[in-house]
This record gives sequence, C-alpha cells and structure tokens, in this order.
Amino acid sequence: MKRRLLPLRPYLAPLGRALGFVATLSDDQTKILEAQIEQINPDVILNQVPEFVNGDVLMRARRAGRVIAVQHGNKPPDNFDPRPYTFAISLIPAVVEFFRSKGVPAEQRHLAFDSVVLDRLGESPAKDLDVTFVGGLSSNHAQRIELLEAVARAFPVDLYLSGLKGIPASSPLYARARGEAWGRDMYNVIRRSKITINSHIDAAKDMAGNVRLYEATGVGTFLLTDDLPNLPTLFQPGVHVETYRSAAECVDKIRYYLAHDAEREAIAKAGQQHTLAHHTYRQRVTEFMELVDKYRPSTIHSPASALAK
Repeated sequence: MKRRLLPLRPYLAPLGRALGFVATLSDDQTKILEAQIEQINPDVILNQVPEFVNGDVLMRARRAGRVIAVQHGNKPPDNFDPRPYTFAISLIPAVVEFFRSKGVPAEQRHLAFDSVVLDRLGESPAKDLDVTFVGGLSSNHAQRIELLEAVARAFPVDLYLSGLKGIPASSPLYARARGEAWGRDMYNVIRRSKITINSHIDAAKDMAGNVRLYEATGVGTFLLTDDLPNLPTLFQPGVHVETYRSAAECVDKIRYYLAHDAEREAIAKAGQQHTLAHHTYRQRVTEFMELVDKYRPSTIHSPASALAK
C-alpha cells in the first residue's frame, strides 16, 4: 500500500502530518532548520533522523567543503535520498550495507555514554526498584514485547514505556506500565534499579549496540541484556553485564541476581568502569572526526587533531 501511495505523497503528506501518520518536518519547522543552518554555518552536519529531515532540505544546505553525514540505528525509510550525503554511519551492519547499496560510503560506528551525565545527576539515589525497563514498544519490537510480558508475569517489574499502541488490552504490560521517563528522569529510574533490562530492536538482526547498553552501565546499574554474537566485543558477559538467551532464562537470572547482591553490584561496578574507559562520546566523536578527515572535501580544515587535544 505504501509503494502504491508513494506517487500521491505530495498530496497526502499535509493530511498525514496533521493526523500524525507521516514522519517529516512541517513547512515551518523546515524553515526554522534552514535558518539555523544558515546562521551557524557548520562545517559538518550530522542527520540522525533522515525520516524527518529529507534529502531536499539537505541538498539546499550543501556548500563547498561542507560535510553532510547521516546516522541511523534502524531500517532507514524506504524513500531514503542518498544525494546530500558525504558518508554514513550505523551501529547495525545491515544498515551500513543499505547505505552502501545507495551509493553512500558507510562504516560501522557504535553509540556511547556521556560522562558529563554523572556530574549533572549528582549523588546516586537508593536502589528502591527491583527490576525495570525503560524504552519503547512498537511493531519493530516483537521480541521485546514477548520478553517483557514474560517478566511481567513473574515479577512486579516497573515499565517506563513510550507507549502501548497496538498492544492487546489483555497484556500484563498494562498493569506494570509507569508512564514515560526521559532525560534526567530516565537516568534516575535506571539508577534506582537493582536490575534494568535491555532488549534490542528486531532490526538489529542479532547485533548488540543500542544506547541502553551504555546508559545503564554508565550510571553504574546492573544490566541484563540479550546475548548477541558481537556483545563480547563491547562488554564481557558475566563481567561487565549479564545476558539471557530466552525469556525463561531472563526470568531465572533476575531471580538469581536479586538474591545475590554482592555479585550483582560487582558486575554493575565493573560495567561502569568499562564504559567510562572505552565507550564515551569523546571517544566516539574523535572516531567520527576521523571519518570526516577520511571523506571530507579537501577545501576545509579538519578539527580532528584539535579535538584530540
């Protein structure tokens, strides 16, 4: 249906935006963005929402020597426009290959934690929540929904969800939903948790790397995450995080680690130390600027060496 309606998009988009069905900027938002780009005049633009900020907007932002990059951690939109982009990055290899198939140079790069968060949050609160999950649920999270329903049947888990759209009313998730948590509230929910759960989006295709890995470990909370093949390249299972391979195993490990405080806290502490040593945004930005050096037009000066200092 989407493919058949694509030729009608220019006519349907205004109605779709008004109804909340089309993920794109309004005309006023586009004008604001373009004015901001004009005023700031950046050497580098990184578009992390190509489904909102489309190719036409960034084509108008092209300048001699300006680098325009795109980043995405899920399947990019079907109508992805590769024209403006100097290069692309994604934590998911399949998305890297998607960008390359569109003619955009692309490389795998991971997400991270900003250690400044710890300074802004201040002293850690008491861990008064046994088990939590903070995140979203959608049609892209079939495995996550199945997992959380199993956990909700076994424990009084606190779920901070961005929505329950499409979830049957009979689901046990409704009784455990605590509303949304963003920013400081999100971090404090995680910090208050003895155990927080992670589950990757289906589109990750068995590749670990979502931002919850770094947020939870970064604030020093015990993370129970799905056991994916590349996880040991990021965190060592049983040392920095703990893993599960099924909903039943997740339930078993929650039960075990709630009863073994010393083991749980030792892993949480090691996870935080590992994140602060290897997975900060200062490190990631340095890596990103190396890609700017690699792919940039030769007419701009690279800030990579200055950043490294």
